Amino acid sequence: MTVMLPVSPAPTVLNSRTTTLRAVPARPGRPARATVQAPDKAPAEAPDSAPNADRVPPDGADMLRLMSHALADLASSKSLEQLVDRVPTALCRVGFDRAMVSRVADAHWVVERFHSEVDPAGAALITEAARNEPLLLNPSILELEMVRRRVAILVPDVSREPRVHPQLAEMTRSSSYVAAPIMPHGEVVGFLHADRLDGRPVTAFDREVITLFAHHFSALVRTAWLEESFKRLRGTVDHLRESLGGMVEGCVRGDVGLARQAEEAVSAGAAPGQHLAQSMLVGSPGVDELLSTREREVLRLMAVGETNTRIASRLVISEGTVKSHVRHILRKLNASNRAEAVCRWLQKPA
Repeated sequence: MTVMLPVSPAPTVLNSRTTTLRAVPARPGRPARATVQAPDKAPAEAPDSAPNADRVPPDGADMLRLMSHALADLASSKSLEQLVDRVPTALCRVGFDRAMVSRVADAHWVVERFHSEVDPAGAALITEAARNEPLLLNPSILELEMVRRRVAILVPDVSREPRVHPQLAEMTRSSSYVAAPIMPHGEVVGFLHADRLDGRPVTAFDREVITLFAHHFSALVRTAWLEESFKRLRGTVDHLRESLGGMVEGCVRGDVGLARQAEEAVSAGAAPGQHLAQSMLVGSPGVDELLSTREREVLRLMAVGETNTRIASRLVISEGTVKSHVRHILRKLNASNRAEAVCRWLQKPA
């Protein structure tokens, strides 16, 4: 299986069978840039081919295998929130000591979670501090390249790279790091960062790894977002069906006399439907006489589709009391359900 990794000026393709990297020509007009430098050299732009791009590091195959397991575990997340919370730990399982997930909000870069395999307590403090102080993305910050060019970056020596965010460098004390954009819909919505401790630098291969990881994570984010959107939509439809669907069915069965009311409204000089709207608020006088004041209040709210919980909140009573009122209303109006009760209440005498 061959997977395209569009990161460096000469993008690389990872072949899982041969565990080798082969160069692929960059697309015209889309030269990707990322900071790459050796510890003893000044900052420089990435060369046309990434260092050691013709060979996977000795532990590269293991990193790819671990990535597969980490992504499979992430896919079992129950919600988008859980997915975002778990991703730094999953990225560390691939072969990094620390990882961070953040989101882009307007011109700010907001850290969601920083995780460390070596110092979890310290990572929690960094997370809290970073959340309280969103980082400003401006042209002098290296991460802005990820937003503009949608490519991963490699910073081999933080101390020699002036575009590293000073707050990030101060909080993490990182010596080198890699980062990749999160793009669930083609636009950058956040970043993944990763590094190693004890002076072990990240490499160009690590940049390719985090690029592939971020690509698959973005797909998981998109899927989770779609599932949650569908659940919200389904909940709304179910609520409308419960509140209005039965009411429509009950009104169709009853002799509501909508046509007659509309004709009366027009003959009286009122707009069609005006009297009907008023009747929905006051109900039929004959029916109102059968109900107590509180029961009429409950029934009026039932007519506009409010649930028991909402009715309880509106009337400042318990939900149990609402249920009791509903039972009394159904019994007094000889109705089998809420919709039928509402329709009987809306009916006008012949």
